[in-house]
Amino acid sequence: MKKFNLLIIFSLIYFISFTQKKSSEKVSVEKSILSIQAGYFGTWINHELKLHNQFALRTEVGTEYRLKFAIKQSFDSLKNQVSIFLEPKYYFNLTKRESKNKNIKNNAGNYISLRTNFNILNNLENGEIYFHTLTPTYGIRRNITSHFNIELSFGYGISYSNSLITLEAMPSFRVGYMF
Repeated sequence: MKKFNLLIIFSLIYFISFTQKKSSEKVSVEKSILSIQAGYFGTWINHELKLHNQFALRTEVGTEYRLKFAIKQSFDSLKNQVSIFLEPKYYFNLTKRESKNKNIKNNAGNYISLRTNFNILNNLENGEIYFHTLTPTYGIRRNITSHFNIELSFGYGISYSNSLITLEAMPSFRVGYMF
């Protein structure tokens, strides 16, 4: 009976030592993520690159529809445009999610970001090009499967277009596939 008890104790110690994360390992964003996303407001291909444990830089190219509301003019409807984004992201709850044994693979967590993008509207014959600057954004990303995820984000930003300053809402609901 003593041998059986010792066998059980050593087996438990063995399994516990391999199931717990080493204290030297830190929770971190993924080194590199390439994905395609589609949503109500457009389609994008993007890449996230790890800058530090909780910081990532997202670069993105896609077509999207954008609500524009001019400060000095009336509502201007949806416009289709090609967008190029550069977005540093700070994932602030990865450690908390990991401690609760929630999935953090592929940067599944809450984040704040500062979006900067260059937009080219479809109305190119009028030469309408505008630069969208510094939109503070709050978002969440959750995994559906190992390759599919959903991402929700919202922010307000100021745009400059043809000598006109506009205030834009930046809602986003996306479903993505990660390679």
